[in-house]
Amino acid sequence: MALDFDMMNAMAADMEAQMAESAARRRLIEQDYEARRVRPERIGTETGPVHAASILVWARLAEMAGVPHIPATPIASLDIATVMAMADGDETAQLADGQMDEIAKAVAYANGGGYWRTEICAGEEVKYLMGSGQGLPDVLPIRMDDLRIYEMHMGMPSVTIVGRPRLTPVRHAGYPVEFRVFNGCQADEDGAVSWYYPQAGTFETTPQLEAAMTQAAEWGVKLHGLRERMGLLPWIPERGAETDRIGSTIDFMLTEEMGLVMVDAGPGYGAGAHPCCFIDRPVAGRAWRLAEGVEVR
Repeated sequence: MALDFDMMNAMAADMEAQMAESAARRRLIEQDYEARRVRPERIGTETGPVHAASILVWARLAEMAGVPHIPATPIASLDIATVMAMADGDETAQLADGQMDEIAKAVAYANGGGYWRTEICAGEEVKYLMGSGQGLPDVLPIRMDDLRIYEMHMGMPSVTIVGRPRLTPVRHAGYPVEFRVFNGCQADEDGAVSWYYPQAGTFETTPQLEAAMTQAAEWGVKLHGLRERMGLLPWIPERGAETDRIGSTIDFMLTEEMGLVMVDAGPGYGAGAHPCCFIDRPVAGRAWRLAEGVEVR
């Protein structure tokens, strides 16, 4: 029994050491990101790494390129250590002084008819509601235990919450009219474009839909090329060094208020993005539906 007890103590000590090493590694990544990243307001005057999924970076590029997009305004910033602790279910984790005021600002923005997401991603609830063809609720609560937000912010020192105006998507076949444009990484050709919701199944397209898809592809290539010409290297801090091979996926939605707009962007297919209707086939050309016999996943 003494041997078992000693082994248990050794295993606990080893686990504690691994956790400390992991935490130290995360801190180094966070410090590196904060020191070297090109901030959105400095694009055009600085070159270097940018987070591959930063909506603030992509909104700045869209502004420079003259591509219609949903504006994104930073309204709150939360310390990553607290967010991670709360996501892990630590009931003792507390927001630092002033952080509740930051949360209150974001909630007030949402209550005023806006919409919030983080700089890097929308939360789990938004992804579920949009993916099932539903609309967003009048007020979108901020959940500190959102695992999608937790996972997407690995390697970042803070979670930046941004406010965006709430627009009304044009719908077809029960889903918002939305497209994903693929460039680089494992895309077989730049400007490959897919209907965003393969779960919609087979439906009839219209000239308006075809024109919107064509425009999305053109704007996606334009934005991807501008990022390259600006000397901005896409970066996923937790995964290592920045590289052009990360590519990009850029999403566009047809809205009642603004027409076609860029809504989001991130790394390319093969660097973390979903292939939409290109599952199990080359990412090239246009795709309105999955290939025959392919299941949604």
